[in-house]
This record gives sequence, C-alpha cells and structure tokens, in this order.
Amino acid sequence: MREARSPAAVLAAFLLGVLLLVTGCAGVPTSGAVQDGGSIEDAGDDDSIALQPGGPQPGADQREILEGFLDAATNAEQNYATARGFLSESFANEWDPNQVTYVRDEVAGISRIDDTTLQYSFSASAYVDGDGRYQEGDSSFPQTLQVQFVQDGGQWRIRSVPNGIVLSEARFAALFGSYPLWFFDPSYRYLVPDLRWFANRRTNLASAVVTQLLQGPAEFLGGGSVTTAFPRGTLRGNSVEVDDQTAVVDLSAEASSAAPADLARMRQQLTQTLGDGFGVSRIQLTVDQLAQPLQPGTASEAIARPTVGPNPLVIRDGRLGFIGAGEALAAVPGLGDQVVAAEPRALTVGVTSDAALLTASGVVRVVPGAAEGVLVDARDGLLPPSIDPDGRIWTARPDSSAIRVTSPEGDAVDVPVPIASDSRLTAYEVSRDGARMLLAYTDSAGAHLLVTGIVRQDGVPASLVAEPLALPVVAGTPLDVTWVDELTVAVLSDGAQGAAVTAYTVGGLADPLGVVEGATAIAGGNIGLTGLGVLAEDRLLQRRGSSWQVVGTGVAVLATQS
Repeated sequence: MREARSPAAVLAAFLLGVLLLVTGCAGVPTSGAVQDGGSIEDAGDDDSIALQPGGPQPGADQREILEGFLDAATNAEQNYATARGFLSESFANEWDPNQVTYVRDEVAGISRIDDTTLQYSFSASAYVDGDGRYQEGDSSFPQTLQVQFVQDGGQWRIRSVPNGIVLSEARFAALFGSYPLWFFDPSYRYLVPDLRWFANRRTNLASAVVTQLLQGPAEFLGGGSVTTAFPRGTLRGNSVEVDDQTAVVDLSAEASSAAPADLARMRQQLTQTLGDGFGVSRIQLTVDQLAQPLQPGTASEAIARPTVGPNPLVIRDGRLGFIGAGEALAAVPGLGDQVVAAEPRALTVGVTSDAALLTASGVVRVVPGAAEGVLVDARDGLLPPSIDPDGRIWTARPDSSAIRVTSPEGDAVDVPVPIASDSRLTAYEVSRDGARMLLAYTDSAGAHLLVTGIVRQDGVPASLVAEPLALPVVAGTPLDVTWVDELTVAVLSDGAQGAAVTAYTVGGLADPLGVVEGATAIAGGNIGLTGLGVLAEDRLLQRRGSSWQVVGTGVAVLATQS
C-alpha cells in the first residue's frame, strides 16, 4: 500500500506553495534591519460591520497607506476599486485580490525592512484559495508579507504587494458566503455538493460561481467519484445574468454537441448551484448565445438532499423502532425481530432497508422479511459497518489497510484506504449519496479526519481518492463519525473534558457542540443538527438550543440511517 502523507503535512506543503506563488518576494527577508512597528487591528471587528472604507488621504505615510489598503481590501465592490486606489498606477491592475484569502486569528503587526519596504506579519487559521476552496488547519500558521512603496505623483503608493487579501475571523464571517457547486454521482441518481467560498459583494458573483462549476470538482472529489454533464473544455460565455429567479447562462461551443439528456442535466446542476445562493429556479441556457430549448423528460431529476426518518432509530427494551414524542417507539415493519435477535452492538440501515449489524460473530446483513441474517464478514475486532445506497456493506478492522465492500449478492472487494500503513482506523461512514467517505484514524502524528471521494468501476467501489479533504481535529481522538446531511458531518471525540461533539461543514468551518459525558456513539438525523443523536450509556440525547437533552432512556443501540 502506498505511503500517504498526513493531512498536516499536506496542508503545510500546500500553504508553502500558495505563499511562494502569491508573494514572490514576500518571504522572511534576509537583509535589512527589522524595526518593531507595533501591532494593528481591523477597525470595527464586530458583528455590525458596515464596510465602506475610504481611499488614501493626501500626505499619508507608508504605514497609513498599508493600513488603509488592508482596510479597503474588505470591500469587494467594483473589483476592489477602493483598495486599488492605494496602489501605484502601474501596479493597480496587476494585483489579484481573488487569488487567496487568509483568515487571521491574531492581531497582526507591521515592521520596517528598509526605507521603502514594510513587512506585514500575522497568524492565519484558514485560507480560501483562488477557486473558493476553504481549508482550515489543526493549528495556526504564521505568514509574513512584504510590501514595497513608491512615490506616485508626490504621494506614497504601494508598488508591490502579494496577491490576495487578509481578513480577521469576524470580517471573513461577515464578508464571505458559502456556495455549493453541484455535481452528479456516476449513476446520475444523486447530486453531490462541493462547497466554495466567495466574497458576497464580489463583482459578477454568479458568473464566478458558474465558472468554478464548469472547471469541475475539488481534488477530493476527483478520479470519477463524481461527474458533470458539461462537456470537457466548456467555458462560460457572457456574464451570468440573474433576474426574477431566472438565470441566463451562456456556454462556449463545446456544449453544442451535448445530447438532450445532458442539456437537461446541465440545467439541473445550474439550477441547484444558483438556486442555493441566488434564488434561481429557472435556467435560460444558451450556447454561443443561441437558445437551447428545454426538452422535458429527457433526464430524470437527481436527488440533491437524500432524506431519512426524522426520528432517531434505536433498539430499546428488546424492540427496534423510531423514538418519537414522549419516548414512544414506532416499530420498523419486517425488520425489527431479526435485528433484535442478532443482539447487535452497532447497526446501520440503508435506503434499500437492508441492515448491517455488528454482532459477536462479525457483520451480518439482515433483509426485511428474511427469516435470519447472512454473515458477510466474520473477522474479529471489526468496527461498526456502513452501508451505501446500493446496499453494499463496508467493513474494516482498526488495523485494516483496506475496507471490504460486500454486495447484496455476496461479492466482496477490498478498497484501499489512502492513509499511512502505521495508521489505525477509528470510524468511517459512507455518505447518503454514496459518492463520499468520511474517515477517522490515528497515527504517530495524532488524530485525523478525512472526507474523500469513492471511485467506482462499473458501479463497483474500486478505490478512494488519494487527495482527501482534511478536516481539523479540534477535540481529541475520534470515537465515532456520522453524516448529518449532504454538507455536514459530526464527530464524537475522546477529549480532555469528556466526549466532545463537533460538527463540520464539508469544505467549511468547524462548530464545537459541547461535551456529553459517557457518550460512545453518534448518528445523524434528517433535520440538521437538531436531529443529531448521541448515545451515552443507556441515554439518548439530542441538541436542543445550545445544550444536549435526554430524549430517550433504556436505549441499547443507536442506529445510523444511511
């Protein structure tokens, strides 16, 4: 099995590459005296940020110009026109503010290098690259950017500054928004989101979002784990115009060869992508400005948000059922007796209603109405299994270098896991669209969380994408993981203060949800974080407001609904 770098190493290497790319000479200087220029903070770092920064003032010195530029770079209107006013006339159009956005988590400092050069230093907690992909590290990383000045018309102006902008966490939250791009799973049954981040006041925002959709998914969804209806090389033509819930989207000539079914799927991708962030419900599609008529019925609508039962599924008092109001238990027809008789330690029920049970004998498949279950993996020490939309059951031991996938017919294949050979899996779960895998593992560097695409050949899982998305581990060693919805996962970790629950937006931010003493299992529901369930001893708890409340007692097993 191929040795893989840890997510921390991958992040560090990427950040170094980004820094070298966007700064040129912005590394730590090798000559010149460094004089402490004190520290600066963003003005108005609060929740009521009204960002209308002004341009440069006559007679402003270098430090004032730099501070004004940093402040003005919070305004994306008219392609950052105000910020460009602080740049020299020859440099104003060279600076690319969209190439990278750093999110700083500490007060920054300015120091002098020489008579025409200042250095801006800060500690960043995350960044957004030029394609809108957000990456948060397990810890902060230092950055130093070198800024050079020139006299332009008798006034100091910036003649060289690294591409990109720097925002405090408060300003990033106020200025940037998340916009899912939607792709298909290879079967075209499901739409799969790829979250990106853009400045909300960015010029031609809808056009920028569509451009990224046409460029394809992020690396962790590569390798064919998801697909797109747009022919290779398709570009955006005119700017995307949105008016009264209708978006006019013009594509390049590559799209002219698309079959009617693919044109319908293009509309699905565009409608879902622009509907989430721009309220679009209708796409007027043109190719080289020639209208493409809508042909109903040429492609079935894919599912964007797979749903499961709204109530937690549990085993309690020798019965399998959904806990409702007042702890009432609604039975699961055709499945309960077989599941309970197997005495499972963990349980997952798929969209096909097949159940995967972890028992003393191994992992067992139970089919509704069948007299008894079928043993699919008899290895000892197995982790709780997962089940995908095709009814394939995924099983692994902590020391596994691959996850075994067994079809409903009993055919089994091993899917290699893209982590180092000395790693130990602690939990994993397939997404409800079947296109992604959530993995938790530990190695000599600590604990790690990954989301990665599932690559299939002729519909059969063959591999996991080797360039996963790393999520920051914020609270100890992961004990259990779950998909909450199409864009959210949750992790139960063995933290210093007890069993900590953290929710993550895939491609976004982490959200600590507190500690549940004695918790051992977690399962996502169908109503966001309020449907998230945690099992602590025999108590089932759910999130209510900012606290965890008991919604059921006497619970033996909390099931996952896939």
